Amino acid sequence: MANLLIVIIVSIIVVVLLIVIWHFLHKQREDWSELDYDQWQQRWRKIEKYLDSKDPLAWKMAVIEADNFLDSLLKIRGFTGRGLGDRLKFAQVKYKQLKEVWPAHILRNKLVHESNFTVSQRKARSAVASFKKALKSLGYHWF
Repeated sequence: MANLLIVIIVSIIVVVLLIVIWHFLHKQREDWSELDYDQWQQRWRKIEKYLDSKDPLAWKMAVIEADNFLDSLLKIRGFTGRGLGDRLKFAQVKYKQLKEVWPAHILRNKLVHESNFTVSQRKARSAVASFKKALKSLGYHWF
């Protein structure tokens, strides 16, 4: 009788673990139902429009918005953390190529946290291109 009880308890634990693992993997999978393609494409076009501006503040906004864009999509994919930095750490376990976006994210942090920090149009374009490459590596080819 004790052996049967142990088998039942172990079976329950295994089933619960399998459910938790399935839920985690399912949450990591891209949920296309949460994406409104037109809305996301419009948001990305706004970022590219900032890059075409002659205003240095617009270039700064392009980098910040591209960073937010990537962060939003990582959240949708189920990656957790306090901010994009944390989510990138988790995501790059699965998507190694995300390591390449770190310089662009660090640039964004400087733009946000250092009031006198400026960015050239060329550097902003490079950072946004890095974010776009990261998005494509996640499977977002629709913008």
